Amino acid sequence: MKRLLHDIMRLGLVVMLPLLLALAPAMAQTVVYQGEITPLSVVEFPGNTYEWELYSDLTVDFAKVPGNCPATSATFTGSNTAASVNVNWLQPGIYFYKITVHDAIQCVMNFKIGMIKVLHVDLKAIITGESLAGACRLVKLDASESVGDLVKYEWSSINQGGTLTRGNGLTTEFQLSPSYTGSLPADFNVKLVVTDRLGNTQSDIISIKVDQLPIAEVYSSGKIDKDGTMIVDAVITIGSAQNYRWYTSEGKIVGPDNASTAKLFGSGIYSLEITDNYGCVIRKNFNFPAEVYQIRANPDFAKLPWVKDTTIYVLANDVSTAGFIPGTLHVTVPPARGVAQVNVDGSITYSPRERGPGRDQFVYEVCDAVNLCASASVTIDIYDITTIPEGFSPNGDGINDHLIFGGLENYPQSKFSIYNRSGQLIYQSLDYQNDWDGKTIEKSMTNLQTIPSGVYYYVLKLGGTTRIVKGFIYIGY
Repeated sequence: MKRLLHDIMRLGLVVMLPLLLALAPAMAQTVVYQGEITPLSVVEFPGNTYEWELYSDLTVDFAKVPGNCPATSATFTGSNTAASVNVNWLQPGIYFYKITVHDAIQCVMNFKIGMIKVLHVDLKAIITGESLAGACRLVKLDASESVGDLVKYEWSSINQGGTLTRGNGLTTEFQLSPSYTGSLPADFNVKLVVTDRLGNTQSDIISIKVDQLPIAEVYSSGKIDKDGTMIVDAVITIGSAQNYRWYTSEGKIVGPDNASTAKLFGSGIYSLEITDNYGCVIRKNFNFPAEVYQIRANPDFAKLPWVKDTTIYVLANDVSTAGFIPGTLHVTVPPARGVAQVNVDGSITYSPRERGPGRDQFVYEVCDAVNLCASASVTIDIYDITTIPEGFSPNGDGINDHLIFGGLENYPQSKFSIYNRSGQLIYQSLDYQNDWDGKTIEKSMTNLQTIPSGVYYYVLKLGGTTRIVKGFIYIGY
């Protein structure tokens, strides 16, 4: 009798007990967007139980085949056994849902099928703007080329030293912070996060390279022409110059005042204004004739191995008719790969921070007895005379039987230690001669004189230096 009732109710599934779907009638198509969470519901009756299923294959018999939609395409955000459920549509496509209702005695009372069309959501954050700027420039950043039904634009500066005029909106401007004390040129990253109406987000990052302001010095031979004028030169020691402008309120500029050289007449305070390629303007004031040729700092060059600190007497090739004051010597632009330490005698000691060849540079400034200052760059070429092996095979075949560090002969009394993975010291030499053959020191390993194959940690303190080389070495047989 129960089976008969079941069959009758199956045959009369729509006529006898129609279900009221909140979204649409049976097989009506509802359009949603990828990433959207939509509710599906029917009228709830006491004692009934509900089971919702999702299908992505419409060729199957929904009455016989259980839901076949992959969880990566669409999924219930909570339970699928209530009168109301929520579905997260993850991928675009055509989907079907089915709800089966059982009464209190678990007879199937009805089932209902509906169609959902999920549309693809185009969403992309795009920043447009200059990627190279001067230190004084406002760089306009625009998000108008971003794709999607966007409702929010959020900007942020990733690196310290950069500022934005606005944190929200379609556009913003980036500028170097007035409090930035790091070296230039430098790269600064700005991030854009866009949000659409469904809450989906995408991001984009632009890198802006900020160039340094120009640094200019005014030089002259000190020779006054018969007409009482003197030619002075503006030399750009750092950066670049697009335009020059000379002016004075006391003396006189004879001839053009917009070139890199100028002819001055009469003593007084003169000014040189330089505009760089980005439109940034710097100004240098000087007294003529006394200050214009009183001091000159010349570039220095040094070549050194990474293992040694090197002292450079930067003032040795500089000129000051008034006399340098060594105590005014200071580094204005620090090196990128090392440390520059100013000494009391007017020299600068450069210490590489990392192993490896390359080039580094720093800028110093020094002043003289009449408070005239000049600056120059110091270029450092760093080379590496050591070769670090990756491994060796002390098997007695005469090939690669010893652990050899190339160039170690330049550093006598080098201390070498090697440890196993547990941190146990297994070999040490206070004056390593590239002669270790894989044997352990006494009592470092039980009943074993030759260490097994594997990776070991070494520490090599180069003799006569403060440099320590650390790393891993592989031993195989």
